[in-house]
Amino acid sequence: METKSGSYHAEPTGRVLAWVEASGQGDKEATEKIIAYFREDIERLSRYMRMPREEAVQTLTLELIELVREVRTRRPRAGCAEGTVPYAGGKSVAAKKSG
Repeated sequence: METKSGSYHAEPTGRVLAWVEASGQGDKEATEKIIAYFREDIERLSRYMRMPREEAVQTLTLELIELVREVRTRRPRAGCAEGTVPYAGGKSVAAKKSG
């Protein structure tokens, strides 16, 4: 997360991933830590949305929670064929094969 000075917090990646895993197992405190970690970014980004500020913050927070849920389940959305990955546009695209 970017700070006002332009640098990023030094939160260890492992700790954030642990919060995502814990959130996936129903740990509400871990979910709150994830939201708190990105709070400044949410506040900053909400300024650019064409809706009331509170609604923009709520929308971004909800999107973050949904993203965490999608990442933690590591399952494609309903209707996605194997070998495809969902993206934010709601469509599936062929997964890139490495190698």
